[in-house]
Amino acid sequence: MLDTTVTATELAPGIVLHTIETPSIGNRSYLVEQEGWAVAIDVERDVQRFADIVEQRGLHLGAVAETHLHNDYLSGGWALARRVGGEYLVPSGPAYSMPARATRDTETVEAGPIRVLVLETPGHTDAHQTLVVLDARGEPVGAFTGGSWLIGGAGRTDLMGEQNIVPLTRAQYRSIRRLGGELPDATRVLPTHGFGSSCLAGPLELSSGDTVGDQKASSMVFRVSEEEYLEAFVRGSGPIPPYYPSMAPRNVHGPDAWAPPTAPALSPTAATASGATIIDVRPWGAFERGHLPGSIAMPATGAVARWAGWQLPVGTPYVLVADSEQVAEDAHRDLARIGFDEVQGIVIADELDAETVAVDSAPFSALAQRQRAGTAPVVLDVRADDEWRLGHVVGAVHRPAQTIEPDAQLADEPVWVYCASGYRAGLVGSLVAREGGAVTVIAEAVDAAPGSGVDWCFAADCPDDRCTASATEPTVSR
Repeated sequence: MLDTTVTATELAPGIVLHTIETPSIGNRSYLVEQEGWAVAIDVERDVQRFADIVEQRGLHLGAVAETHLHNDYLSGGWALARRVGGEYLVPSGPAYSMPARATRDTETVEAGPIRVLVLETPGHTDAHQTLVVLDARGEPVGAFTGGSWLIGGAGRTDLMGEQNIVPLTRAQYRSIRRLGGELPDATRVLPTHGFGSSCLAGPLELSSGDTVGDQKASSMVFRVSEEEYLEAFVRGSGPIPPYYPSMAPRNVHGPDAWAPPTAPALSPTAATASGATIIDVRPWGAFERGHLPGSIAMPATGAVARWAGWQLPVGTPYVLVADSEQVAEDAHRDLARIGFDEVQGIVIADELDAETVAVDSAPFSALAQRQRAGTAPVVLDVRADDEWRLGHVVGAVHRPAQTIEPDAQLADEPVWVYCASGYRAGLVGSLVAREGGAVTVIAEAVDAAPGSGVDWCFAADCPDDRCTASATEPTVSR
């Protein structure tokens, strides 16, 4: 299960940094430890991970802090503060309904020996703060930048309505320049977003490390004017996941902590008859060989929450099909991080009976044979726009997976689907099959395509006029 990792490193002498990474939604949370005290930053809803660190290391949790009102996951900050203790710190602006202390620009918060300097850094949202941990000498050692300054880029600025994109993008530019100007080059940049999160936007830049100096050397913010940045950044944001708008309204009220599901075990017949959406989190090979009719393939080896957030409305009742109860629990926890709480039941794979259906699968070489024989099928490329532009199958129809709705009618004839690794192809293939379409999933990595004999081209020099990227670039209104 692609779920979570926890690492501990030295941020400065006497200061330990615990990084809690959740790859499925592309985020990191943090816990700073010093002399038996701790401060937690941008906590997710499954708070036991943080409570375990506090308990196992015998720490006193002095504060739980938010860099901003989150749009991509349900916060566990208030739930952790209630469970373990600690003052709940939030940026000034949002109207939180629970007791919280709104911090202000240049304020220094103390939690035992831990000192945190607050710097307002609007841009990703209008009320955003960077939390700077100071060492024993009062020098900055770690800047927790939330959704502002990210590794190799910046947080998207289009989450508060189209009318706010330009002013927030300008604010983002100025916030990052402020951090680069006020913090020592050796200060580590420790964002929440940017590790696969859809909150990362704009042109991506390679960097050699995670310090302020490293990021200044690579960031376009320090090379271009505000006007140039505005033009480049707005054009690189991409679509907003449909579930995002439902997160902030819940976060201002302090979501409950995640708890293991109490949903009943269901027979395959009962699951099918329930009317709930069936999410099959088994590996693709198992789904391919046999699954319940109407199931959606979202293997637990990938980002279940991320793709559910693209494909399903929050609040959708669902049934999980998994290889074990533990895998089902892990998948439910992942889905609950973005508000999918309505699990109706669980089907363990051992109980699947003969009432299953299969999906055809083939390698790129089989597609090449069809092309040479003059019987090439409709080919659907479900990768992102930037992947498409690097190269694709000649004649393929480009439809990024995140733009395809579960009830979409994708083709009137049999369709072959491919992506980069096979994950998205399997997901979209299951959607096609769900609507009664004939589909063949190319489940191997796209790296195998050019050498398989398949007709391959680049969008800039393509021999087939059907090879047209579907992306539309937004206009910038100043």
